[in-house]
Amino acid sequence: DGRELRVRVDKGKKYARPREARAALGPPAGKTIDPTKVFVTNLRVDAGQGDCLLREHCSSVGEVASVELLMRGYNGTVPTGSAVVQFYSASAASSAIADLNGTELDGRRLYVRAYFT
Repeated sequence: DGRELRVRVDKGKKYARPREARAALGPPAGKTIDPTKVFVTNLRVDAGQGDCLLREHCSSVGEVASVELLMRGYNGTVPTGSAVVQFYSASAASSAIADLNGTELDGRRLYVRAYFT
């Protein structure tokens, strides 16, 4: 009938891959992996003793050196639901990525990946 047909192709979201597939890609350009640290996301932001719970949860795979709950906001008082956990050994950190990714803590599924510096 002579009408023009247009097809729109959406690019979708910035990260169209599942979270697990993005983690398997490795570090972004210009970043390196810290072998003793892991990045944990999907933590409860309203948990008052979140670092103690996370330390206890992570100590099942190795000895934890430190837990840093990440904060944002003007004074750094708003929790992001993410943390950086440092282990005393690189083998404990790699065990944490393999064993703790997908486990539950305080009713939420945790996502654990290597920490990029």
